Amino acid sequence: MRAGFVVERSHWQVVLSGLPDGLVAIEWATHTADEALEFLSLGGIELLIVDAHPELLDERVVEAADKRGVVVAALITGDRSVGLANQAGIGHHLRQPDDLRALVATLEGRPQLPTAPAEGDAPQRSGIVRVFTGAHGAPGVTSLCVAQASLVAREGLRVAVIDADARGGTIALALGLTEDIPGFLAAVRLAGKNQLTDDQFDRLGATYEVPPVAFTVYTGTPRPLVRAEAPRDHVDHLLERVRELFDVIVVDAGSGGVTPHRTEDSPTAHAELSEHLLWRADEVVVVCAASIPGAARCARALPEIRTHAGDTPVRVWLNGVDTSRRATDDEAAVREALWRYAQLSDYARLPLDNPAMRQAMRQAVTVVDAQPSSPLVAALQAESAGLIESYRLPSAKRQGQPGPNRPTLPRARGRGRQRVARPGWLQALTRKWHQLTALR
Repeated sequence: MRAGFVVERSHWQVVLSGLPDGLVAIEWATHTADEALEFLSLGGIELLIVDAHPELLDERVVEAADKRGVVVAALITGDRSVGLANQAGIGHHLRQPDDLRALVATLEGRPQLPTAPAEGDAPQRSGIVRVFTGAHGAPGVTSLCVAQASLVAREGLRVAVIDADARGGTIALALGLTEDIPGFLAAVRLAGKNQLTDDQFDRLGATYEVPPVAFTVYTGTPRPLVRAEAPRDHVDHLLERVRELFDVIVVDAGSGGVTPHRTEDSPTAHAELSEHLLWRADEVVVVCAASIPGAARCARALPEIRTHAGDTPVRVWLNGVDTSRRATDDEAAVREALWRYAQLSDYARLPLDNPAMRQAMRQAVTVVDAQPSSPLVAALQAESAGLIESYRLPSAKRQGQPGPNRPTLPRARGRGRQRVARPGWLQALTRKWHQLTALR
């Protein structure tokens, strides 16, 4: 196997003397990141070994290697090296010659994927992906996303949370997770190289545990993503693999990712990733703030979200409904705005509970674990019932879309009841009723 090395001068002789005979062919070796970029542009290598040093483990070098399909491995020389490699999203760590032997054996035998379960073993999972998004303005996407995960995990299902907010992840901070590894970015890198094994999933995932609840979190990056860091095919491969390991996958796509009338000439990394996640989801939850500005923003973004979601069911959660006043005041105005500008009358109402949300923030837990008796949690339980019921339905291929087998889901409504088509006259009567009540 042909390899290139980016190693400190003081470490090079040690590395050279420790290389097993004939294991790799050294095509080039350098001591600077700029020279490594020049050598990478020439091609000719399959493996790049980079000293995990602040001046050598350059983001540009890793991106250049990824674009050319070169496997990147980090040379670990201390505790600080591990943190640098994790932050760069490098999954292969080399501490001794045996690590290099194992890596080369894996690469030469590619693809090395987990074997299918034998007859009598546990059935292979076909997890449901529910993507949370919303219009800009912090409507509460992250808080509701992790609360959903906690409720589903209480039902005994294996749950994963993916922080895919391309503007920078916040789930790790919200849940008090101190993992240095940006799990989502590292998993995307390995998925693009067909190296995302079960062991890698376990290593990259951080565990949120507040008994009796436990679920896995693949944390987001502390900075905005660059477009080249999350290509669509790599994200697709990641979703295929994560479906095999988890029952329910809850994805935080952030708010404001889909911009109405966005020009195709200058798509942002956030917009590209959010739009692709909407298309690949099994269900989409749009979080709308229960205020006039929030409803207006949601109404503008909703047509674009539905366009990118295709035939994926889209459910709107109206977050922060003040139940202390009659609906003829603020809620009536919000209801009117949603109907007038988005023709939306079917949505979930999540009551406002500021004390429970503040307690969850102080304790760095989900609102479900902070205040299980909250009326907000009761409303979320009603919405979670549909997701749990959907998981137990048999898997079927999504009509009209390529990709892995995915469960065909009923649109969640109330306690998971399937939506029934109404006659035309009943739809017109319902529409008129909403108009009259909204303008009351």
